[in-house]
Amino acid sequence: MKIGSALAISPKKLDDLHRAALLHDIGKVGIPLSILDKPGALDDEEYMMIKKHPSIGARILEPIASYKDILPIVLQHHERFDGKGYPGGL
Repeated sequence: MKIGSALAISPKKLDDLHRAALLHDIGKVGIPLSILDKPGALDDEEYMMIKKHPSIGARILEPIASYKDILPIVLQHHERFDGKGYPGGL
């Protein structure tokens, strides 16, 4: 939040950023605890399941009108500039 303030981001955008920061991993409720709590490396199938959590989170929040503006953040928080992120590989 301090970085956002230093960049003179509007109060509305700062509020969106704050809410998205709190909720960005909400989709993990749809991932089995055996995967989330696994102490070792994930196998390919487990990793594919983990990669679904942004989409699950967006689906959870989508019906809530007040979260409309943070859906892209929740959905895209694992995307990368090089296109190797997920879920869309943007």
